[in-house]
Amino acid sequence: MKRVCPKCAEFVDKKAKVCPYCGEEFDKEKEIKVDDKSAEFDISAMITYSDGEPEVNQTEVSQTEEKETENNETRKRHPHKKKQPAKEVIDAKVDENGEINVETRDVTFFEGATDNYSVKAARGETKKQKPKWWEIYKWADIYLARKKINKEVNKAARVEPPYVNHWVLLTLAILFGFMGGHNYYAKNNRRGLFMTFALIIALIVVAVPVLRDNVGVSIGGGLGFIVLSCWMWDIVAIIWHRFKFRESRLQFICKLNLATREKLGEKYINIKEWFIPYEERKLIKINAKKRRKQK
Repeated sequence: MKRVCPKCAEFVDKKAKVCPYCGEEFDKEKEIKVDDKSAEFDISAMITYSDGEPEVNQTEVSQTEEKETENNETRKRHPHKKKQPAKEVIDAKVDENGEINVETRDVTFFEGATDNYSVKAARGETKKQKPKWWEIYKWADIYLARKKINKEVNKAARVEPPYVNHWVLLTLAILFGFMGGHNYYAKNNRRGLFMTFALIIALIVVAVPVLRDNVGVSIGGGLGFIVLSCWMWDIVAIIWHRFKFRESRLQFICKLNLATREKLGEKYINIKEWFIPYEERKLIKINAKKRRKQK
């Protein structure tokens, strides 16, 4: 049996009291120990040397391996959750009155700019001054504010109204989309009328020989290409839930406060007076029929 000299690290007979290489005196009570943070154990208890070759105690090694595996299992991180598709969230705040406000000061430059207060100006003693330099560029602020508001309006316009079935809408778009059939179902009547009249004009131009020879290529081909492109785009938009509904768009604008509607345009200031939702229009028609029957 041999041991390791702690000074010169040479193999020495275990019974020897002095190292023959460096002269180090051995103390029988002292034992070589190694501190390992991952697994604290006595290396002298695990390893014994016979004829210069190490012999490992397999039972103690297996116990330390079990401890290491337990520690590693406790240190394992929780499995990552699967990423869910990002949902479009409307970036707007609701006021105390229940109206929606879209703050645009973060995209504009001169919004809310005012002159400094003065006593003469309060008394009306000041002369009429020329417009400030920043008032010339108000159109840029209006454009930036309207762009941000329209972004939120377009998000809300993609919400399918309760009277629309997605699969019915897709079927109508595939079968009768070139005539605008799906637009009439979605209550986008203006877009549907445009596609219908454009298709009729293109067919008339192609069918009549006089028109076909003179303006058949320019007008007929141009309108036909517009109808075809609108048809294909609507099918793709419906499949990917990007189709815009006029009803959802106007309903969202009605919920905006007056300051936000003014930035969109003058026609939306009094939108609550001229826009009637589809459900209310339906009730008005039903009540009108009942009155007629009573008369």
